This record gives sequence, structure tokens and C-alpha cells, in this order.
Amino acid sequence: MGYFGYSMTGDVLSVDATDVGRGIALSVPVIGPPWLENVFFGNGTTTGLFIRMLGWHIILAALVGLLFGFHFFMAEANGMMPSNKESKYRHLP
Repeated sequence: MGYFGYSMTGDVLSVDATDVGRGIALSVPVIGPPWLENVFFGNGTTTGLFIRMLGWHIILAALVGLLFGFHFFMAEANGMMPSNKESKYRHLP
């Protein structure tokens, strides 16, 4: 999520980071060369690249938010700690 957000700024460092990411995507065996690059970096235009970066940034941010929500739901539903009976915890004086 951070990579895609950082790559949207359009300055020299983000362009270099995008080139490194594109190189990594191209080096993945079997699925790498055309398919993976097109999915993450678009058709090669600046607008296409920005839209892809924004899309992946939003998708991953939503996924992280959903995972946090699920985690908090599970903690609330199951409790944070087991009861003393279940854990057989005995406090020593």
C-alpha cells in the first residue's frame, strides 16, 4: 500500500521507485513479463500508470481496513483473554 501511494507523487524518486517495481515485476518467472507488468503498471502512459497506482493503493487500503475490522470483531466476539477456569491460572501471593 505504501509503495503504490508513494509512487503516485510524480517526482523523480517515485519514478525511480516505479522503474524498480517494474523491473521486479518483469523478473518474476512464468507469469512475470507481459501479464504482471500490465496488471500493476498499466499500458505505459502516465495517466494509465497513475490510475493503476491509485486503484491498487485504494484496494490494498480497503483490504487492510477489512482485516483490522475482522480482527477487532473476532477479539470482541471471543474475548481478549480466556477465563481463569479455562486457563487454570492461579495467582501466587
